[in-house]
Amino acid sequence: MTITVAGLSAKNIEEIHIAIKEDEKESGGASFEGKTGAWFTGLLSKAAKGAAEVGVDVVSSTISKALGNYMGG
Repeated sequence: MTITVAGLSAKNIEEIHIAIKEDEKESGGASFEGKTGAWFTGLLSKAAKGAAEVGVDVVSSTISKALGNYMGG
């Protein structure tokens, strides 16, 4: 069974947690210029190609807003 949050699979959620932790180790926090940003743009690219569990609208609005809020922006 696949668990989803905002349309993300458990694998996507695990990947963003890893990216945030790695960014925190390297620069003290998640960053759109670090691994967190790379995860986001990768997911956006997959969604645009129809290869993600979520659509472009979810990635570009819901997930970007959630990441922005998390990062204090």
